[in-house]
Amino acid sequence: MIARLVVADLVAGWRTWLGAFVVLFLSGVVALVCAGDVSTARAMDDPEQAAALMNHAMIYSAMNGLVVVGGVALLVGYAVRLQRTRHALWQFAGLTPRSIAAVVLAQVATVSVLALVAASVAVVPVLDLLLNGLSRPVRADPDAPLVSIALSPGPVAVAALVHVGVAVASAGLAARRAGRTPALVAVRRSLDETVRPGVGRLVATGLTGVLAVGAYVGYLLGDRGVTGLFPIAFIALFAAAAPWLTGTAMRLWTAVLPAGVGTTWFVARRNALHAVARSQASVALLTVAAALGAFTGTIGLWDDPGTLVQGLALFGVPVAVVLLTAGTTIFMATPDRRREGAALVVAGMTWRAVTLAAAIEALVVTGTAGLVATVLALPATIVPFAGQQAVDSLRPLPWVLLVGFSLVVVLSIAPVLAARRRPLVHDLGVAA
Repeated sequence: MIARLVVADLVAGWRTWLGAFVVLFLSGVVALVCAGDVSTARAMDDPEQAAALMNHAMIYSAMNGLVVVGGVALLVGYAVRLQRTRHALWQFAGLTPRSIAAVVLAQVATVSVLALVAASVAVVPVLDLLLNGLSRPVRADPDAPLVSIALSPGPVAVAALVHVGVAVASAGLAARRAGRTPALVAVRRSLDETVRPGVGRLVATGLTGVLAVGAYVGYLLGDRGVTGLFPIAFIALFAAAAPWLTGTAMRLWTAVLPAGVGTTWFVARRNALHAVARSQASVALLTVAAALGAFTGTIGLWDDPGTLVQGLALFGVPVAVVLLTAGTTIFMATPDRRREGAALVVAGMTWRAVTLAAAIEALVVTGTAGLVATVLALPATIVPFAGQQAVDSLRPLPWVLLVGFSLVVVLSIAPVLAARRRPLVHDLGVAA
């Protein structure tokens, strides 16, 4: 029965799980690249080139690991929360909390395995080209001929276990909540509720705060070792404190324009503030992407074309992962957005006004991310550096935000355009 429910619910909720699949696919690509690094380094006769590949494996896994683990944890938890109404129906049908948690964990494991298989099919044929391009900046001889990548069973098995293990572990808390939430509470739309941070997040915020301040002070006092990575500690601190910061920041800066400016602005602002879970996820991820971009500027990767290529090879993938994850959170909420659009039309708005409101909401989300990312980036630039160097380090910010806004606005408008082509009655009940 459990197996049938797992498969049937994955098929029925394909839109929600497709979002998680995309991020897990990228996680699978990262895992295969790291496995290829280690496997090839072990098979090489040149110790210098082998050490360079192992160095790339450590750098690449460290940079991408933090981002991918965070993205997977957010997306998986978000996906489970979006399906809370179904979990309530399972309770009404007689499933126990333990059975519901088992189904959720089995679903996540199934999606992660399928994503890894898809990544293997897509990446393995071009792994030589991909890994050589990514590892070129740290190889002993960047102009050497392409290295033939070898995938040995040991590193691949470890990469696969880590890939699936991270996904399942990320779903652990969400799975327990899916079974323990009272059914009469669970039937409510989850996006209508404010995300309340728990004790674990409080502890994480305190620890990352101490780490960020300590690394920053050490850097300002002249240490140029590991403290040079203090921007990453700032990003980790923001990720831990995001539930407290994003909603407050959005509410404060959007209050500059009064509600009387126009109905469209009022609706867009209220939608962004009302669907707190959706807004927090998108704003937090866009902020992390922009802050990562600023970090590349801080260490001078935008100074000339050569260093820019190296920066894109090492940091481009983490930024892309975060941006796609932000877009995925919006895509996963498509049924809710279609129903919201239909409800606004019934209330008297035109489809054109609803479409404009969706675009403004995307601007609100991106603007909030830009403001918070700038606040995160300023301590990493203005204080340690001076003059043109500090200004240059902020150059990546607008580009990352522009790409993020383009992605968010397209995914925000698409459900409205889709709803316009269907009867209102259909879209009013699409999320039910």
